[in-house]
Amino acid sequence: MKEFQHLDENQPPEAIGYIKSTRLDILEKAKLIQQGKYIPEEKQISSKVQKIIDVCIVNPDDLHGKVYVTKDLEKNSKYTAGAITVANWINAFPNLPFLFFCFQNMGFLIASGAAVGITGGILSIGNIFGGAVARNKPGNKSWSQWAFFGLVTLNIIQTAASGIGIELINNRSK
Repeated sequence: MKEFQHLDENQPPEAIGYIKSTRLDILEKAKLIQQGKYIPEEKQISSKVQKIIDVCIVNPDDLHGKVYVTKDLEKNSKYTAGAITVANWINAFPNLPFLFFCFQNMGFLIASGAAVGITGGILSIGNIFGGAVARNKPGNKSWSQWAFFGLVTLNIIQTAASGIGIELINNRSK
């Protein structure tokens, strides 16, 4: 792929020529959109399933947007999203038995529902904070700094609770 030369706003024919010569996938998408036949990938699954997925994992597209990005940035966004997701799950998994233990006097169904619901909420908040920290856009520096503080605080609390959760997993009888 040719490296992109910066074009100013007075050079649209050169920009169009660049896209036609290097990004045939964008050209095909434009033709499908013009014909009304293009269906974005995220529209192919139901909204309820998409909401569950959004709670459980960080979407790499949220880290760089939906405009043209280089292959390296797209790949690095996937790595970053994966790292944030794995870190959140590592802390969330041991917290589940701890949260179940906290609500077990209310009955099995309520305790299970509360533990799963709170864990899902914590995962979602961690994903939001992690994505905000990873984006760190110039216009959102303040939000990124607050998100960083929130993410660190959340992870410290989760790490403390996960120690109790691991003990509950391994030594429930005592």
